Amino acid sequence: MTFQIQTDRGKGGTLRRKSGLWWIFGRQLADLRSLIAIFMFLFLLVMPIAMLILGRDIFTELANRHNVPYHEADGMTVVYYLGIPLRFNRAFFPFHLIVVTLSSVAVLVMGGSLFRPLYRRETVDFEWSLPLTKSQWFLGRALALVVGLSLVYLVNIIATSGIVYVWGLKEILGGYLLVYLKTYLSAIAFTGFSLVFFSLVGRLFDAIVLNIMIHLASPLMLLIMSNPYYIGDIRKQSSLHKLVWLFAPAFDTYREIAMDRNFLYYVILIVFWFVFGWFCAMKRPAEWGGRKSGSMRWFRSIQTFFSVAGGIIAGNLFYAFDFTSFQLHQTKLLRPAFIIGAILGAFLGQLISSAITGKTLQRVPSERTAKRRLHPVLYEWLWSLLGVVILYAVELVSQVI
Repeated sequence: MTFQIQTDRGKGGTLRRKSGLWWIFGRQLADLRSLIAIFMFLFLLVMPIAMLILGRDIFTELANRHNVPYHEADGMTVVYYLGIPLRFNRAFFPFHLIVVTLSSVAVLVMGGSLFRPLYRRETVDFEWSLPLTKSQWFLGRALALVVGLSLVYLVNIIATSGIVYVWGLKEILGGYLLVYLKTYLSAIAFTGFSLVFFSLVGRLFDAIVLNIMIHLASPLMLLIMSNPYYIGDIRKQSSLHKLVWLFAPAFDTYREIAMDRNFLYYVILIVFWFVFGWFCAMKRPAEWGGRKSGSMRWFRSIQTFFSVAGGIIAGNLFYAFDFTSFQLHQTKLLRPAFIIGAILGAFLGQLISSAITGKTLQRVPSERTAKRRLHPVLYEWLWSLLGVVILYAVELVSQVI
């Protein structure tokens, strides 16, 4: 019987350790192959396969009804989106909107799969014990996520372009390819934005829910900020609107059809969010695994965002039902209905965000809370007042710019 010892040393006696950025990238990309295949099929299903089911004759008829450039002529109809004519043939329009929605879902699902080890105590220590730096650990996963999403986008547009070319409609493809490319870049920007939350939170549930909550709050704030009686202009590009849209990149992807942006905008946005996500990952301690995000210090600054959103929505809603405002020449910010709605809405936004993220809303006997005389709910209400102050500042600024 022979006893054989296996080592990691090569023929020259040097130690070979499988580690580094490209090793972790290849490993994570291999782990993603099932999800990549699933979303690749879904993309193909809702675009090229759906086009084949629709049929060449019907798709050609839809394409021929649309006139490019953007004015109506010869009896052809022009489809408007967000108040402006489509930049591409309307035959692609319904397929494109579904692809945009699937793209955001793919980022959250694949990103959650890659960063899941951070949220379990028994796996965090193992991950940090690998012969990798934190930077390599994060960048390898980020790169795998970008490549996986890119493969899905690439296969989908190749199949779609092939069908359109075979059908003899290649003249309508050029305008859509530019929009498709910008949609892809916007999806990569949303990927970087999501990496920030994947790196900060203690639970995967919190990362996804906070991402969704911010994407719901930001558009609602912008749409009813100026006037509660009608939906605001979603294309408005004031400095304040541009700032708030930065925190809703997935929802902003739906506006890519209407907004005329150069590629430098996407480059800056992508670099900013990926660098910020990398910074958050480098500062993340292993003890955060499994911890409720509501108990973390950084959450207080994020929570103010939900208080402001709740205050703006409820304040404008209360003001919309104040019919005496038509008779009195008084600014909205001084109307009792708006003030009451803003205070209640800010408090409600504070409580909802606390409940979802696991922030303590009842007294817990401990050395840390023993000296605090205020009840946690009352403490939350006082913090929500800061949201009301910011709300008034935002409303004033929105009226100026």
